[in-house]
Amino acid sequence: MRSLPSYQGIVDILERVTDAFLSVDNEWRLTYLNAHAAELWKIDRDTAIGCNLWTCFPGLQATDFERCSREAVLQCRARQFEYFDTTLDRWLDVHVYPAPGRISIYLHDITKRKHSEEASFERAHTSALVTAVSAALGQSQPLERSLELCASALEHNLSAISVGIWLIDRDVHLPSETAPTHSPTIDDAHEPSVEHHSQLALAALSGEPFPEDLFPDRVAWGETTIGWVAQTPHPYCISQFGTRQPDRANYSEVSDTLPSPDSDAIPSYDFNERVSQWVDQNYLNVVVCYPLVVEARPIGVLVLASARTLPDNSHDILTWVANGIAIAVDRIWVRDSLSHRRKSLLFSLAGQIRNTLDLDTILSTAVREIRSLLYIDRCYYIWCAVESTMTVLAVTHEDTIEGLPSWLGDLPANEEARLSRRIIQLESVRIDNIANEDPETQSVLESMGIVSQLVLPLGTRAGQFGAIVCAHGSEARTWTNGEIELLHAAVDQLAIAIDQAELYAKTCAAALAAQTQAQQLQDAMQNLKQTEAQLVQNEKMSSLGQMVAGIAHEINNPVNFISGNLTHASTYITDLLNLVQLYQETFPDPGEEIDDEIEEIELEFLQEDLPKLLESMRMGADRIREIVLSLRNFSRLDEAEMKPVKLEEGIDSTLLILQSRLKGKSGNGIEVIKNYADLPPVDCYPGSLNQVFMNLLANAIDAEDELRKTDGDRPSITITTEPIASDEEANIPDRVRITITDNGSGIPQTIVKQLFDPFFTTKPVGKGTGLGLSISYQIVVDQHGGKLWCESEVGRGTSFFVEIPIRQQELNA
Repeated sequence: MRSLPSYQGIVDILERVTDAFLSVDNEWRLTYLNAHAAELWKIDRDTAIGCNLWTCFPGLQATDFERCSREAVLQCRARQFEYFDTTLDRWLDVHVYPAPGRISIYLHDITKRKHSEEASFERAHTSALVTAVSAALGQSQPLERSLELCASALEHNLSAISVGIWLIDRDVHLPSETAPTHSPTIDDAHEPSVEHHSQLALAALSGEPFPEDLFPDRVAWGETTIGWVAQTPHPYCISQFGTRQPDRANYSEVSDTLPSPDSDAIPSYDFNERVSQWVDQNYLNVVVCYPLVVEARPIGVLVLASARTLPDNSHDILTWVANGIAIAVDRIWVRDSLSHRRKSLLFSLAGQIRNTLDLDTILSTAVREIRSLLYIDRCYYIWCAVESTMTVLAVTHEDTIEGLPSWLGDLPANEEARLSRRIIQLESVRIDNIANEDPETQSVLESMGIVSQLVLPLGTRAGQFGAIVCAHGSEARTWTNGEIELLHAAVDQLAIAIDQAELYAKTCAAALAAQTQAQQLQDAMQNLKQTEAQLVQNEKMSSLGQMVAGIAHEINNPVNFISGNLTHASTYITDLLNLVQLYQETFPDPGEEIDDEIEEIELEFLQEDLPKLLESMRMGADRIREIVLSLRNFSRLDEAEMKPVKLEEGIDSTLLILQSRLKGKSGNGIEVIKNYADLPPVDCYPGSLNQVFMNLLANAIDAEDELRKTDGDRPSITITTEPIASDEEANIPDRVRITITDNGSGIPQTIVKQLFDPFFTTKPVGKGTGLGLSISYQIVVDQHGGKLWCESEVGRGTSFFVEIPIRQQELNA
């Protein structure tokens, strides 16, 4: 039977092993540690024996080592676990063996094995990352989806906490001072200089969101870490220890490209301190920012935050990923730009077709947009006229760069001969460089200053032909298939536009002819109605004038008879009264019978009242004579020719005829205020002008009647006459103005504009024909060469103005 080794023999074995071993009592006081353990922790064994394990090795306190060791003791069973000691920078395979009164701890260094495993793990994840990113960028899908897959692949394969991709916002940029110096094609990106963009926007995010105050979704150009990395552009790193340079063991290549912490080119110190605090507070190991760049043009920024140490080859991986994302984004932008410009050209042509259908506008737009799209020297449209014996080509529309001469008009004969047959046969011509053409073609194009040419013919349904011609002379230019495809689509649109424009022109011509004819018929009908109405009105006025003249004549004879006899009767009665008085004086006592008769007839009253009665009869007869005179003045049947008259007489005659309406029924009459100036006789048609005064005064009385019904105010009509001088400097009156103003309720401006239109009336049916003011306007304007207008304000009354020349011969001259 073999005996058990002694204690000293066990110690000798533990001293020779290459692994660390230590033993503690139930109070976690060190009772033994071998030489390798002392060497591993760089500690003196004699000093350590008897010390508390956690005091002697403070780096083990509050770690997985302490937690697992205490759990093994509490559970009274052995425990094995792997532990990374940050103070030693080593991976340890730990075995804890609890026993009554002591605890044995065995530690085996597995750092090399862990590094080998990590290297294999990193290679596998690197391969998976490359595969995932390549697949994401190689698939035909929306840009947002590709970026999301890339961010997710980075998060998963690099064990990142957060991954974000910010891209230049192409819609928000500052004006660029530079322009392309070469002759690009539409297959180029055609993006403005990105240095002049003013914002970056978060395009993809995987993992936990970044803090908004440190990594906002929208970043101003040059501001914060993201804006600075995009502007510089340099990779940038903030480590767990607050430095702006990555750990040189893992990021030696990156650190050589980064600015020093004291550099003025980096973001502000305060901002970086806040980012460092965020890194430390969230137990992150590193935050890296990589610019997305294509041919020195920044595209965006890639940001990755990780709680683990990044692999040694992380710089190469992230550089490759950043370059791949940048190239993919740029390619998609180029594709989108090309598609956008193609659609813009086609939409512009389609819009012109819809909006104008004007062939000149459509062709001008087409050549301008095509030249701008292709960045070429000249674009023009050739119209092909096919005659019986010859074909003529002419440039009708063109657009050129500044400084080139115009080619509008006929083409040179040799160019016309070269293209006419091809245009009629709808055969395209593509010349990338005249150096590759036959000598005859070279000679023709060299004389025109053309190095590259593209001719795209078109034909319409009506049998007309034309062609869009693109020409470039500053250098040779290769016409891409994308450009030719786009221009073919544009030419098809132009052919449709020409067909529609011609159809539209014919339709417009027919519509215009029909519209003109309809307007002429409408005007003729309106003139016929107006003429008929005027004839009826004139006939009424003529009949009225004849009736008034007849009445005046019939009344005038008996009135003259009565007026003449009143004179004789007055004389006779006076003689008789004198004779009676003489009898009374001669025979004071005539007798009882005569006294009774004197008393019966009231001789004394009769002698007093009879003269008054005769005087009253005389006044009545005079009044009748005035009325008859006014009627005759108003009718003027004997004055059909133009003659000089006093306008005040016509106004007064009209007022006399309207006297009953002026007085009113309730005694609340209309006050007439006359402001007559000393006017000279005016050449006019008196009867016609009296008709104008009658219409204007009748309208004023109607307005005042409404005022009496509503407000109860004292109505008034003011008539003003005044001489007017057309030449203010000469100050010689050559016109007169009559103003008729009422203080009625006024007329709205919308109605004032229609007052002189035929058949327009605001009166109830049966009380107005709508012809009074229309005929008055024609009398004043057409017959007398004057003016008639109205000014009114609601609530303040209305004024009508009549202005005519004093001498009509001056007007006619």
